[in-house]
Amino acid sequence: MKAQKYLEVIRAIKNFNIQELQEFLMEIIETIDIKSKFNKPNTNIGELQVNIHYCKHCGSVNVVKNGHTKKGKQNFRCNDCHKSFNSTSNTILDSTKKPLSIWNKYIECEIFHLSLRETAKILNISTNTVFTMRHKFLKAMSEYSKTVKLSGKIQIDPTYTKINLKGTKPNKMPRESKKRASSNARGLSREQVCIMSGTDEFDNTVFKITGLGKEGIDDYVKLLPNIFKPTLIITDSAPGYNKFAIDNKLTIDQIPSMKHVSKHGNSLGSINQIHSGVKEFLRKYHGVSIRHLQGYLDLFSVLRMFGFKFEHKEKKDKIFNTSLITDSKITAKKIFKKVIPVDLSKIYGNKGILLMTY
Repeated sequence: MKAQKYLEVIRAIKNFNIQELQEFLMEIIETIDIKSKFNKPNTNIGELQVNIHYCKHCGSVNVVKNGHTKKGKQNFRCNDCHKSFNSTSNTILDSTKKPLSIWNKYIECEIFHLSLRETAKILNISTNTVFTMRHKFLKAMSEYSKTVKLSGKIQIDPTYTKINLKGTKPNKMPRESKKRASSNARGLSREQVCIMSGTDEFDNTVFKITGLGKEGIDDYVKLLPNIFKPTLIITDSAPGYNKFAIDNKLTIDQIPSMKHVSKHGNSLGSINQIHSGVKEFLRKYHGVSIRHLQGYLDLFSVLRMFGFKFEHKEKKDKIFNTSLITDSKITAKKIFKKVIPVDLSKIYGNKGILLMTY
């Protein structure tokens, strides 16, 4: 009976438009009642009880309660894959020793773009702990961003940033450290990281790190998983967009070179404004490593999207609730071994390969 109801819900969701999907997601988030826990300073993770209706491993709805952990968390067991899990499995709270009140204050610090040291002082914990919390949170934001869909009128345009190897040990560096801000190569060189970005009329935003140097059709294609029932794609005059639109049966409106508006009155004003905003956002972190850049881009897009929909207090709660239902577990060791999203061997040869694999 539960499986049948699950299938009925899936069929209904397939007919939703993007706004209905977003409202549906918010309703799901609201079913996780953790607000009353936020303001209790001594609340432990073990006290967080969430009703689980599906298996976190295989997605089956055939789950049953299966006792409690030593810390009091409700355990569940899947009758299909026979694996066990609890309310915080694979979330930012998995294996954490910090109470909910600390995570709640941490989220607020991120919303205000505070540094690691400033956050550590406010929370009265070490900067190393805050660093780990930040990257767990970034992982949750990245996983959530994968579910964001662009629909209606969509503006697509790339932006670029220089390769940043912040945090790399000197003996691992594939090149000598640069002594000045400008790149050795002029213009749009291979040392520029291409970030494809899109935004729609509902203020949803998506960023994808796609490669190095000038973008092409392969880079445009990487945005397809986040495009849902578009009515129009607005781009600049780059020739690859036209083939991209034809291949994917998309209606396109291109803005002529040296113009700011198309003949139909469309522009790239919103996406250009977002590019300015994200660069200012990243500047506050005094340099972001290419290894972790995608997480910061996704954090910016989530803060922006939720900022349009909610007031500050509600935005903080919504972001925390979202991170709780997002499978995003990452250990401290894996943070430092995240895969670099671009092929550095194209620039640095074998040294680039070593950097990508260590």
